[in-house]
Amino acid sequence: DRKRDSYSTLDGLRHMDEIAEEGSFTYNAQKDRYRQAIDGMHRQGRKIFTYMNPMAGFPLPELHRRNTGLGMWRIGFDGTMTWAYAHIYSGSMSDQPLIYAMVVRTEGKPIDALHYEGFREGVYDVQYLTTLQSRLIEAAGRFPDDPLVDETFAWLKKIDVAEGNLDMLRLEMARRIIALQNL
Repeated sequence: DRKRDSYSTLDGLRHMDEIAEEGSFTYNAQKDRYRQAIDGMHRQGRKIFTYMNPMAGFPLPELHRRNTGLGMWRIGFDGTMTWAYAHIYSGSMSDQPLIYAMVVRTEGKPIDALHYEGFREGVYDVQYLTTLQSRLIEAAGRFPDDPLVDETFAWLKKIDVAEGNLDMLRLEMARRIIALQNL
């Protein structure tokens, strides 16, 4: 928010990369207090979620996808929540506050904002990851000596969710899910 607020709305659109970099999950991963909170909750057998990270209202779909998807997993969060899909003070159709909104209300049905598309893709990325992890654990129990099992564990450790091509990562997860199911 601080970085975004340092620009006017129009200038902010010209400096999206800078704003996204400061809002990236990698920035939070470097903070000891986040690591302590995450690890502390897990030691207690609890789950920890992020909230409005990043905040809706600024069209940075890739930032939303990384932060609410594989980036969240990489840091160790167990889930994410957003405040609302449409601002609680809805106003009229022509006067909607969009700062916290993921969608724009219309007469027929809502229209997704760019950052909602990123949020949704992040959720899909985690669904692929969860399926892969499930198939991998099952295969590790049934076929512990198959090279694909060790290769997949190693691949998961080294994937670059900060800079990597998320579409290619998802494609590789799908490929590995199928291969593990075929063992």
